[in-house]
Parts: sequence; structure tokens; C-alpha cells
Amino acid sequence: MSRAEGAVTVDVGGVGYAVYVCARDTPQLQLDAEVVLWIHSHYTQDSLKLYGFLRQLDRDFFVYLLELPAVGPKLAQAILTRLTTAQLVTAIGAQDELVLKSVPGIGQKKAQTLMIELSVRKDQLLLLAAAGGMEPATTSGSAGSGSAAGDPVGKEDLARTGSGATVCADVRSALVNLGITHADAVAAIHAVTTADAGGMGGEELSFEDVFKHALRRLHNVSR
Repeated sequence: MSRAEGAVTVDVGGVGYAVYVCARDTPQLQLDAEVVLWIHSHYTQDSLKLYGFLRQLDRDFFVYLLELPAVGPKLAQAILTRLTTAQLVTAIGAQDELVLKSVPGIGQKKAQTLMIELSVRKDQLLLLAAAGGMEPATTSGSAGSGSAAGDPVGKEDLARTGSGATVCADVRSALVNLGITHADAVAAIHAVTTADAGGMGGEELSFEDVFKHALRRLHNVSR
């Protein structure tokens, strides 16, 4: 692998492919070293460009962003470079346009439009977060999540049985894979699922509800 302006050249079987990568990923790429990238092929009328990501989740969010009106590869990359996936998800959950405005090229009007479009597609967003493809592109270990996939969700306050335990475990896994620490994920889930903490308590739990409220709580705590 070698680098060029805005792209890296990846040697695949003796053929060099120019792959455009986010500035956030560039420092993690080493010259003349093996690399595994999740690729999106972007076709236009007169060109084909390859965009690569170290995590499948980032590639999927890139494609998700490209489906929005007036969002091309350059702006989608700018969003993913400026914001972590977790920050983007929490901003959408909290309807925080200021987070989007922090991205170069996004002003007040575009931030409002993007937030509306992102909210309309919130079901797809939840499916992305819940999907099993959120691991690092390589399979040699986690990217510093601090928790293996089989770890328990938390202490006795999350010691549910049946579907409730499964939902909490799935939400914890989704949050950790988004870059949120295990401890923060557990604390947020506890807060939104425990009655004495003002949460849902004995209500029937769904992944969507717990995930959404946990993201909102994490966003408010971080502000």
C-alpha cells in the first residue's frame, strides 16, 4: 500500500487500485503494509471511484449518507471525518443540528435539511446499529472496545431474564461497537431501563426504544 493525495494505492494481486479514505483513517494506514478495507464503489456517468473504510460500520454509514439529497462522497467523507459514528448517531437521536453544523461545508440551512432527512430514515439507522457488521474490518480483535461480545451487560440492575436480557445485551453491544465505552453503555442502559432512575422500568423493552433513549442520555451527559 502507498499513499497519494486523498487516496491510498492498494496492491491487489499485482494490480494497484486508488482508494479514497477518510482523513480520520489515514494515520492508521502504514506504507507498504497489508491492510483490509471495506470498499464502496461509486459510479458516476464518467468515472468510477473506490472509497475504503477500516470498519464496515463506517462504510455502511457512508452509503447511508449518500442516499440523502445533496450529499455526495466529499460531504459524506467530511461528516465521517469530523464526527465519530457514535457522535452522528447520538446527534440524530437528540435532534442536535449544532453537531452537523460543526462539519465544514454544512451551514444552518443544510443542517436542518439533513436532520429532517436523517430522521425520516431513522428506522434504517437503527437497523444499521443493530446489524452484525459493526466489527473492525480485520478479524484479529476488537478496536479497543474494552469488552468481548460475550461479556455480561452489567450488574444486578440489568439481570433480566428472557427477551429483556437479550434486548439489553444487544443494545450494549451496539453502543460499544459504535465506540462508546462499556461502562458508559451499561450506565446508560441502566438509567433508561430502571424505574427508580426515571426509566422504563417494568415496561416491555424493545431494542429500538432502549437504544434510542440510551443514545439520548449519552448525548446529554456528554454536552
